Amino acid sequence: MKIAILSESFLIGGLETRLKSMAKYIIQQGHEVCLITQRMDGSAHTSLPFKTIYIVNFDNAESVKAALMAASPDVADIHPFSSIPTGATACRELDIPYSVTIHGVYMNSNYVLHLQNADRVFAVSEEVKTQVLRFAPGLNVTILKNGVDMETFRPVDIGRQFCIAYISRLDTNKKNGIIHAAGLVAQKPGAKLHIIGNGPVEGELRQILPTVEFRGYVEDIAGYFRDNTGVYSAVGGMGRAIVEGMAMKMPVVIMSYDGAKGHVTPFNFYDFARNNFSGRGMPNIERLSDLNTDYTEALYEMVCEEYDIRKITEEYLSIASKMIRS
Repeated sequence: MKIAILSESFLIGGLETRLKSMAKYIIQQGHEVCLITQRMDGSAHTSLPFKTIYIVNFDNAESVKAALMAASPDVADIHPFSSIPTGATACRELDIPYSVTIHGVYMNSNYVLHLQNADRVFAVSEEVKTQVLRFAPGLNVTILKNGVDMETFRPVDIGRQFCIAYISRLDTNKKNGIIHAAGLVAQKPGAKLHIIGNGPVEGELRQILPTVEFRGYVEDIAGYFRDNTGVYSAVGGMGRAIVEGMAMKMPVVIMSYDGAKGHVTPFNFYDFARNNFSGRGMPNIERLSDLNTDYTEALYEMVCEEYDIRKITEEYLSIASKMIRS
């Protein structure tokens, strides 16, 4: 099976990690994957699994159609943003079956027609599925989670000193949450916060948080933790970073857009999972409790069951194979 992935951008972030991880296992199953994108940060990716990469203009339908004709895929999987209307239109005109994957709560009315005409719609969480259905009631939406590569993210030693690794791109909408979380860490004598990632507000955060250690962008997060095993007592952040932390058998703390929400435990796992471990809409905590490692094994087992990228890829392939025109 030939699969074309369409994504407006292929820069740095969870979407890119998802696509690379799934492509790795799709290829291992003997299929072929190409990428059609408009913007790519080649310096952020030392290796890519795609057989071919096409650079197009998603404001130009003919550019996208030309790439799809050259790729000649059996199916297409379309991701945000401008790639959705242009890519879906091009697929319909070329009679290529397509799916659309919605990653966050950014639905708008321009997507509705293209979702309604898709062979399958995927959402990464229950929260995202709910929002999609608000815009397009009655749509058949399948949850396909943001899985983690368990082969890459292996258990590491937990540090004995209170040192949290906050993993995130440093975007404007995360600034207040980082400041709040850093304040809670600072309340604990001798505690440290290391920020792994970069972005537009890094300079501002460095000025506001002089005691925080900024480690910059790290492409290979799993390798970083293997190299620093025993340094960190917990992983902080949201979304994929939390799942990766649990896969490494580390305590994890949700540090959301507006502040820290607390530790993930087996008892609140599904509450946090509903919003893709973003903590969106949940109350901030007022103090950071001592890190409890008792739950790491149970959370690890839950991630193995629910978020193993190999299982998620197999689910996608099963659905995609049924989309092919007979």
